[in-house]
Amino acid sequence: MGLVQTGIILLSAIIRVILRLRAENRIKEMAEDVTDVSVLRDGEWKQNVSSATLVPGDVFIVCEHTKLPCDSVLLCGSVVVNESSLTGEAMPIRKFSVPKDDGLYLPDGPGKSSTLFAGTLVSQTMPSQGKDRVIAVVLRTGITSEKGTLIHKILFPAPISFIFHEHLKLAISILLIWGAVAFALALYLMGRGNITSWYYGVFTMSQIFSPLLPAAFTINQSVCAARLRTKNILCIDLPRINLSGKVRIFCFDKTGTLTREGLDFYGSARAPLDITMPFEGREEDPLNMQHILAMGIATCHAVTKVHGQYIGNPVDIESFNAMKWELLPPADPDYLDTLIPPSVKPDVKRAPVHVLQRFEFIHSRASQSVTVLDTSTYRVHVFLKGSFERIKQLSRPQSVPAYYDRTAAHYAREGCYVLALAHRNLGVLGEDITMEEIKTMSREDMESLCNFSGFILFRNKLKDDTTEAIAELKGGDVRTVMITGDTALTGIFIARQCGMISTGQRAILGDVKNGSVVWTDIDSEKEVDIDQVLEDDFTRIEMKTVELAMTGRAFEFLFEQGVIRKFLLHTRVFARMTPNHKVECVQLHMEKGVTAMCGDGGNDCGALRAAHVGLALSEAEASIVSPFSTGNRSVLQCVELLRQGRSALATSFANYKFLILYGESMAFWELIMFYFTVIAPQSIWITIDGFITTSMTFAITQAKPAHKLGPSRPTAKPLGPYTLASCLGVIFINFWFIVSR
Repeated sequence: MGLVQTGIILLSAIIRVILRLRAENRIKEMAEDVTDVSVLRDGEWKQNVSSATLVPGDVFIVCEHTKLPCDSVLLCGSVVVNESSLTGEAMPIRKFSVPKDDGLYLPDGPGKSSTLFAGTLVSQTMPSQGKDRVIAVVLRTGITSEKGTLIHKILFPAPISFIFHEHLKLAISILLIWGAVAFALALYLMGRGNITSWYYGVFTMSQIFSPLLPAAFTINQSVCAARLRTKNILCIDLPRINLSGKVRIFCFDKTGTLTREGLDFYGSARAPLDITMPFEGREEDPLNMQHILAMGIATCHAVTKVHGQYIGNPVDIESFNAMKWELLPPADPDYLDTLIPPSVKPDVKRAPVHVLQRFEFIHSRASQSVTVLDTSTYRVHVFLKGSFERIKQLSRPQSVPAYYDRTAAHYAREGCYVLALAHRNLGVLGEDITMEEIKTMSREDMESLCNFSGFILFRNKLKDDTTEAIAELKGGDVRTVMITGDTALTGIFIARQCGMISTGQRAILGDVKNGSVVWTDIDSEKEVDIDQVLEDDFTRIEMKTVELAMTGRAFEFLFEQGVIRKFLLHTRVFARMTPNHKVECVQLHMEKGVTAMCGDGGNDCGALRAAHVGLALSEAEASIVSPFSTGNRSVLQCVELLRQGRSALATSFANYKFLILYGESMAFWELIMFYFTVIAPQSIWITIDGFITTSMTFAITQAKPAHKLGPSRPTAKPLGPYTLASCLGVIFINFWFIVSR
């Protein structure tokens, strides 16, 4: 019998080691990527140098179709990189050399557009004019790189308090104490001087605290991870699977998660000539648009062409395609890009427009800008594009129409993604301004004194299965929340479309005005007393009739005032949220219960990592941006994750109760046999422990999840009243039948 017990213990240990090694090997494959690079050493280019020898300050050549070995700063040229495995960002991104000015390099600020990250794939390199190579300087290597930091967080995750693990520690302690008591009883009943009694005492302890218990939990998580893999959901942190079974709050990004990947260009709304008058109607045809507005839409972006395919921000690509301009390589070293406008007559070529200076979009500014040369007039124009709130702040007040906010709100209520464009004329090149002056102008100087030109509109459509997924989550008693960088009105429109906000419910928006948060009913556009509204809604017996939404400014204001928790679980839409706001919002929800976050990477990386359960909708085969990732960008993957998580948690408890019940029943049986000095044959123990118990434990792990999410979640308390009543009740019944015979 000792051989059987030893075999079970060894088998359990081997299974745990194998599963652990598999997980670590998967992480190792993602982490390790040593290649040969060309490095500048002692004033000479050294070929075929191992990337493992790179140190900060080394200058190396960036090559196409290779993975970057370290975090680095682009010094010369530009590249297109795919960061999907690191950030989850679906589209390739264009990176530019660091500006040659006196500005401070900030990796998380303006410098991000010049920062290359370890592990990202270089799709294309474009040397600067007159150069034959693209070079970068090493910034960080190994564990200090962005990828290394993520790997470190996977290997040594921040401790997350889960009641299942806390109770399990106490339950094991209780079992060990009871096992010691049973060991002493076995010695007493079998006779202390008999060496056999020691063996049977240890045997009794092994029945009470089964060596199969930890292995059963690990196997169960592994089985669930394998099932998730068949559904195209990859897991790199097995303990999070059980945690997903207790999710109470599910936070979603909007664009690319709840809505489709691409936005449809919906046209532009030109600013009225008289700022006191309403806006003119929407225009979709680029040939009918005002020339300056069309030029701004077609040039204010960082879109590039790689092997005949446009690469860049999907919104920029969509608007550029809609304008029907042609993108060509720069015609001069002073130009970044050359663009040709469309012509009414196919046989007539329009004068090209050259991009002279470009400032990338950064979240802290919520804007981007370009300086272009229109060769038909030789005038230099500055175009500034960004959120309509930000462009209003940056534009000259005299150029902002009286109906600005009302028009933007009107389109946002219709579900439009609204951007704004401003323009500045710098004069004729060579007469009013020189090329040197343009190249040395700071971003602040370039973007000042711009006049508002108009709105750029996109349609934001739901994915086909979003409404179904939200309905299933609500049916499973999971609170759904939207955390988006888009406008509040667009977020509310999408929330109503997908069912987050039910039909008939009021939506009240909070925003900061004159140093305080003002709450407005978005349908009646009237200000309301939020405390009275929430009190009236709380007293209703039937379903809630009010849902709140708030902007990032309101969130930050309420957070600083320490009252955000009062409104947290009443708020359905958090809009205009920065990446840091998203992290803070998720962490606040985590205080209220197990919280999941679903996003498409990029701006959501921090929130995905912060949440108890993060699911990245990533095109990459495996993404280290969050514990779970999927290449299937359907919101129903969230439902599948919770189904499998609840199944894993339920089967973990089924195995826990089975092994506890089995151990206690067998321990009582053994102690009673010892009392009567009766010992069962070894063949019985071998059959029960070696075959029946092991096969039953494995069989329980094969239980499949329910077809739909139910309104109740499995318990996560090994010492909770439900679990204790189940275990102790059966033990008492078994004990009663034993002693009553």
